[in-house]
Amino acid sequence: MQTRRPYYEDNHEDLISLRNGLMIYTKIILITDGEPTEICLHRGPDIPDPKQMAETKTLSVVLMESMSSRSLDLFCVPVGDANKDFLNLLFSKEGGRRFLNYRDGQYFSRRYFLTGKVEPYRNLFLGIKYEIPRQDPELTARDFAHMQEIIDDATTKNFEEMKRKEENPYQEAINERLLPLGSRVRRGPDWTSGVEDDEGPGTVVGHNLYRDMLWVHWDKTEEIRQYSYGDMNLYGVLPVDEPRILLPGQPLAVGCIVTTGKDWRDDEAPEGSRGVIINMGSRSGTRKAVVRWENGKRTVSSYGDDKIYEIMLCLTDQSLPAPITSPQIRPALQYRPQRPAVQTHQPARPAITAARNSEPTRLNKNQTKNKNKNSN
Repeated sequence: MQTRRPYYEDNHEDLISLRNGLMIYTKIILITDGEPTEICLHRGPDIPDPKQMAETKTLSVVLMESMSSRSLDLFCVPVGDANKDFLNLLFSKEGGRRFLNYRDGQYFSRRYFLTGKVEPYRNLFLGIKYEIPRQDPELTARDFAHMQEIIDDATTKNFEEMKRKEENPYQEAINERLLPLGSRVRRGPDWTSGVEDDEGPGTVVGHNLYRDMLWVHWDKTEEIRQYSYGDMNLYGVLPVDEPRILLPGQPLAVGCIVTTGKDWRDDEAPEGSRGVIINMGSRSGTRKAVVRWENGKRTVSSYGDDKIYEIMLCLTDQSLPAPITSPQIRPALQYRPQRPAVQTHQPARPAITAARNSEPTRLNKNQTKNKNKNSN
């Protein structure tokens, strides 16, 4: 079904953005009786196996959760004597109306059209909000209810998407107010957290894209927490000049300044570049380091665990690499300056000035007589 062209604005891999700010997500409609069969079954009768039912249901829930984290709209059409308890469990993380009747085809086909009909408006405190154009002659009472579902669903998805982005501690924003990644910090005057820092220094490993807040990896405890750095004029952490000190036998750690090693072959950064380690992990049992380079690129590099030395500790210069300037990184949201008050331009009135003559005004005889008469 195609909608009217004026509503359409942009097309992405999994969604379409409309001009009113709402998204059209790719839809998946599950038609099922709620009794899953073995997932790895390629042939034979499609009959539920009671012995494999618990494992199959667990895998189904995991699959649904992974799909819910993407830009997808999931719906279900129960058929037969459906297992409603299991289906409710599957769709527990999906907001709004998710169960359709087989007669809802015509109703459901209007979803794209009705999404474009929703009207945005700006709320002074809550930002962009949406309302239903109830005076539109093309819409029915059932359309109004459907549009309210669309608005509620969009609100839920936007909140979940923002929460997922805020929970990623390794994002980077072009925000001059925030400390660059790799900066060393300690607890500040507005510290309200516990003892996760063990009263020691830590390393900035990420930014909050929507607020003036930093993600910090603490040296002693290796915990990662988020702290205010100017948000609401509070400073939970402050910068310090304390390079990362490695423990005996420790080759590298988060916060170390590194440079390219003898086995460097990556094109993401030129040979001789400097970077800062923002995360440590392993791949296939081999320890790796996530390095943010001075050109803004990132690599997952080996440091000797597999006899490959792509990076090594920079002994000549432990100063922090330059802050990121790459336009590919999403910038933090900036507050727009308020519009100046509307002023009414009126022509200026001429100032009243007294006439200045070089000599005082002299009255003739007739003017003097008239003046005396009037005074009498």
